[in-house]
Amino acid sequence: MWRWLADRRWYGSIPTLTAAAMVTHTIGLGMLVATPNFRHPAVLAKDLVSVDDIAGGRLICGLGAGAPGYDAKVLGGTPLRPRERADRFDVFVELLDAVLVRGDVDATSPWYTASGVAFHPRAGNGPRLPFAVAATGPRGMALTARFGQYWITSGPPADFGMRQLREVMPVLREQMHRVDAACEHAGRDPATLRRLFVADAAVGRDHQVAGRLRGRRR
Repeated sequence: MWRWLADRRWYGSIPTLTAAAMVTHTIGLGMLVATPNFRHPAVLAKDLVSVDDIAGGRLICGLGAGAPGYDAKVLGGTPLRPRERADRFDVFVELLDAVLVRGDVDATSPWYTASGVAFHPRAGNGPRLPFAVAATGPRGMALTARFGQYWITSGPPADFGMRQLREVMPVLREQMHRVDAACEHAGRDPATLRRLFVADAAVGRDHQVAGRLRGRRR
């Protein structure tokens, strides 16, 4: 996030992932997360398939609605209300999926224009590269159920207070139930959705997290 790294040396995710793809052979690679604050879906799609080709199909694209505050303002964007951020994220994910899968896209919305996009390579009838969707609210979870191969949570929404794991676990359990319900509502088996917990955001880099969560569905 720009607000955390503004005074430190850091580099762009796409060039860094490209470099990593060229010197690795088996590990998965991805970003956590690409957001509408900085990306247009059609441009992001081309970057993604380029890295994925170099990586031999190992790329996972993390997607999030975009943090408010400094991250939203750094490029001159107008501050958005939570509902507007959710509206924009819906269009962002839907358009990214359409470009990657169908290739030929004409779409206009209050958030994005994709005029005469002719995109290759496209997934067509095959699988597109996986999406990992960060979501804690009902609309984001519904979007995850429709488009995600992974669901991402860090526990309490927008809370980076370094809590103890025992404080976060009730939130995680409730979120797990809600994302399961979103899958069922979409006609999807919840077991087909993999789950990613960003432990260092909410629980203070608790090294016991993996052991405590082992055996639970994730």
